[in-house]
Amino acid sequence: DYILFEHRPLKLVAKISRWRSLSDKPFFLYGAIPIILQTFALVAAMTSFVLAMEGPQWCYQSELWYLVWGIIIAFSVTLSFFAGSSLLEIFLHSPAIRHLHMALRYYHTAEKAPSLIYVTDGGVQDCTGLLQLLRRRSARILLALAASDPDDELSVLRETMQLAVSQGYASFYDPRDPRRDAKFVLDDFKASKAAKRDQDYQKHFVLGIRYPPLPPHEEYGAKITGRLVVVKNRLPPSLEFPPEPLLTEE
Repeated sequence: DYILFEHRPLKLVAKISRWRSLSDKPFFLYGAIPIILQTFALVAAMTSFVLAMEGPQWCYQSELWYLVWGIIIAFSVTLSFFAGSSLLEIFLHSPAIRHLHMALRYYHTAEKAPSLIYVTDGGVQDCTGLLQLLRRRSARILLALAASDPDDELSVLRETMQLAVSQGYASFYDPRDPRRDAKFVLDDFKASKAAKRDQDYQKHFVLGIRYPPLPPHEEYGAKITGRLVVVKNRLPPSLEFPPEPLLTEE
């Protein structure tokens, strides 16, 4: 969803908003201006279509209205990609332009943040937050895995690890034996669920992290290895009871 940051708007916009009592937030005008432009563009397009249907004598007028529609759309869309300027960020408050930016996977990069920023929980790729820490080459990571996983398949973690390896962020291994693949550690954790005693039941597991080497000019002080401690919400055998029978009339 989008988050609105109410930093100080343009003085002229703030004065107009207060004078007209349009809203207690000057950002009301920020959304109204692009909507008015787009509405006028829609009217111009419809007018062009109607005139074109009237006959050949209206072709010139139809072309003019069509040109007006094209200029407004091109003007609004083009300037929306330069929202780093306070004069142009009004175009970010248009729902149509925001959806266009989302479809194009556009993200804002500038020293000054815009008034509207699109944020997501990362569930499309990684709902654990692990990738962000791997990008930072963190030496110690504690992951509380709370995904819906009654059979301890750890599919969410496995997919995240595969994504980290494919993108070159890091690789994983068994810290007890670096020659052993990390997938076997996950399999051991799943197998421990069948343990009869709490002593044999794994409450967590640890993976080793190996970060790729950096270029020589960035190598100094860079972390090469790390530890990933994973804790999963599951009950030990001593707390697992069969469900109670249903109540009857007796």
